[in-house]
Amino acid sequence: MALGAALAALAVWLSLSPIRDVDFWYHLKTGELVARTWSIPRADPYSYVTPGRPWVTAAWLFEAVLYRSYSLGGAAAVAALRALVVAATFLVFFELAGAGLWAALLLAGAGLLDATYKGFFVERPQLFDYLFLGVVLRLLDREKDEPPRSLWWQLPLVQAAWVNVHGGAALLGAAVTALKAATAGRGRMKWIGLALACGLALFLNPHGPRIITHLLATVGPGGKDVILEWQPVWKQAWRAAPLLMLAAGAALLPFSWRSERFLCLACLALGLMARRFPIALGPRQVLAGVVAAGLLCAAAVKRSSYFASLGDVAIRQPAKPAADFLDKEGVEGRMFNSLPLGGYLLWRGRKVFIDGRLDNYEPALLRDAVRWARPETWDKLERAWDFDYAVIENGPSYDARVLDESPRWALVFFDDAALVYVKREPRNLELIARAGYRLLKPNQLDYSYLSSLAREGKAAPQLLAETDRAVKGSEQNANASMMRAFVLGQTRRPQEALREVEAVTRRFPDKPAAWMSLAWYHEQGGELTAARDYYERALEAAVRADDTLTQAFLYNNLGSMELRLGDRRRAEEMFRRCLELYPNHPQARRNLALLGARP
Repeated sequence: MALGAALAALAVWLSLSPIRDVDFWYHLKTGELVARTWSIPRADPYSYVTPGRPWVTAAWLFEAVLYRSYSLGGAAAVAALRALVVAATFLVFFELAGAGLWAALLLAGAGLLDATYKGFFVERPQLFDYLFLGVVLRLLDREKDEPPRSLWWQLPLVQAAWVNVHGGAALLGAAVTALKAATAGRGRMKWIGLALACGLALFLNPHGPRIITHLLATVGPGGKDVILEWQPVWKQAWRAAPLLMLAAGAALLPFSWRSERFLCLACLALGLMARRFPIALGPRQVLAGVVAAGLLCAAAVKRSSYFASLGDVAIRQPAKPAADFLDKEGVEGRMFNSLPLGGYLLWRGRKVFIDGRLDNYEPALLRDAVRWARPETWDKLERAWDFDYAVIENGPSYDARVLDESPRWALVFFDDAALVYVKREPRNLELIARAGYRLLKPNQLDYSYLSSLAREGKAAPQLLAETDRAVKGSEQNANASMMRAFVLGQTRRPQEALREVEAVTRRFPDKPAAWMSLAWYHEQGGELTAARDYYERALEAAVRADDTLTQAFLYNNLGSMELRLGDRRRAEEMFRRCLELYPNHPQARRNLALLGARP
């Protein structure tokens, strides 16, 4: 009882994190639509690219429950729902694994590992998959011979609920039942009949057999080859540990019914189970298990930003200031949006170009939507769809170059999350004259372009005015404050610049760029030790944010600091770490060559 309570408490703790998944918003919007109309949408209501296209709402029941929770209590109610499901999942698998210390340690370790890689504790329909799988396993584990009568209605009922919560994922339950039938001794034909009943229960959904064809289309080839989360697992180093867990579970899967209980090694990776290991637990084994769990916990906490935000159940709305600006200014027409922002923008009632429902778009369009920043792709999309305005993510690459360099587009809003451009046409001229940015290019990777502008007597005041307006336009605009500090530094006002950057680090301690700027100012002043310390603070923030590109640049900067401080060995180590993350980083390669080392 105590172990189960402790495990449930761990599950709840791991669930109390901010709601930041970009697909949360289209799930929430669909739940609102279901609740408001008391019907299940069958045609796409969100994108002007696919108006009226048949749409399989594979997770309509999850979305309805999600919206009902949100409408009752906002972020706190959604977090409570998530915690309840995760805790129930942990307890079901804990009981299946024998309800002992060894089971508790394995499940706790699996939970910490999975939280480190952010794969489980999110507001998506797969949150329920593990719980449903555990319930199916528990029902199957009750009897070793013939299935009892109660199982003939219990298992199909679970399957019917599962298929409406997460569509084709419910095939996993039918597959497990079929595996039970394949490994059964007595009563095999009855088990086969039960497996068929579970398969038929999959059709008890608003879309009938289309739920299966939808699954095949979703996992099949197409434009998803350019989406990170759809890349093959072996190409993604950050999934290596869950992949090992999955392989272990898959290798032992055929033997899972030959022991008294289940021990699920992969229950929190993908729900595949392994047989229970007959490990004798003495004092040494218990101590070793506790130490191992502690080390895993420490490594997980250091590795992931997930743990730094535990206890915060707020809903992250990074595109909110941009959407507020569009509403306030009455910007209408056909919108281009980058994929990560689509879910939130459709929640705000705007027809989107693209969003996270990847199965809803043709492969060719999906590829173009992901690669939109290429000049030839942007020209193709603009000719085809005649956009009136664009809302794009303000990310770590200069995607906005194609818009900055176009005479047809004007930047009218930006913050750290999003940029808004409008087309230069008569209805937008007044907005451009009042809110347009003529000099700033906030998505550009560095501020070098500001140097020559800041030294021009007439341009410097305009630069400062534009940065002031940007800071006032959004609460999440560290970038604008750092631009202002840079301009102040270039106009020989170093103390004001330094105070500005220090203020940014106090307001945005998790922004790597703020610490980078502070390090740069100390480096320019010859305070190399202080600069190195601030670069390390920036690196810690970049690691927490999983920003590998920024990490690469910071390793190069740290290598330069170590070299100037006389530590050649440490400098070489930093340059090599840079190249591990960014193999083509020119400065790191050049710096290694200067040290006489091979890249």
